[in-house]
Amino acid sequence: MKNTELTELITPRETITFPMDASLYDLLLPLRENWKIHNFYFVDRENRLQGVLTKCRILEFLAPLYGTVSGGQELFIEERLSRARGNKILQSPFPFLQAGHTLSEGLAIFVQYETNHLPLLDRKGHLLGEISADRLLKLLPSSEREHLYAV
Repeated sequence: MKNTELTELITPRETITFPMDASLYDLLLPLRENWKIHNFYFVDRENRLQGVLTKCRILEFLAPLYGTVSGGQELFIEERLSRARGNKILQSPFPFLQAGHTLSEGLAIFVQYETNHLPLLDRKGHLLGEISADRLLKLLPSSEREHLYAV
């Protein structure tokens, strides 16, 4: 297996950060333009990860709102989303990778938490970006990948 640093696998276009006081409406704006966003990262002023809000968690929050709204009430929803703070429903603590992890350690963390995307942090907790399990798996020799998918 190639000796690759985890920082080489970051997908910066899909790593979006927000201040702790961001509203759910703020989070939905970039999602309208890029559905490849999986996680919304809440950071402090020093870019240290404070928590993560997944796209699935946002949809869980939104579903009851849309289920009770009839036509013409879009402003009602926009107002509710503007008042709702993402940091009230985010996951913290959240599993993460550290820049010093090996590829096998990174894969083990993905498997342990059954997720497809994880934040990569430096040793001080600063968010470096997001890594997908697919990018890690592509580095494995094809024989090892086939074994993983057969399990």
